[in-house]
Amino acid sequence: MSAYDNLTPMRKWFVDKYILYEGNATEAYLAAGYKTKRKNAESSASRLLKQEEIRKAIEERMQPDEMKQAFTIRQMIKQVEDTSLRKEQRVVEEVIAITQLLFLGTH
Repeated sequence: MSAYDNLTPMRKWFVDKYILYEGNATEAYLAAGYKTKRKNAESSASRLLKQEEIRKAIEERMQPDEMKQAFTIRQMIKQVEDTSLRKEQRVVEEVIAITQLLFLGTH
């Protein structure tokens, strides 16, 4: 099982958003749905990035085969975010479900 597979859904969301936002941990942290004030997000995201399982998951997701899937996920995330869904939790739930469906078929 990969490091990514061992993450909680929220942490998987952070890893995918981190890649989507091209390494902007603060934006990834906020977009992943963590509840914090923007001024605290930077330090919280930094602490998260220091965790070995997060770093390993990011490295795994940056591999060529994983990047193809991540690109597809980025497209779906963008579609979900661009829809009329305005409640952040609902968006998070939709993308987590899509992500889980994608990876169930590939692993």
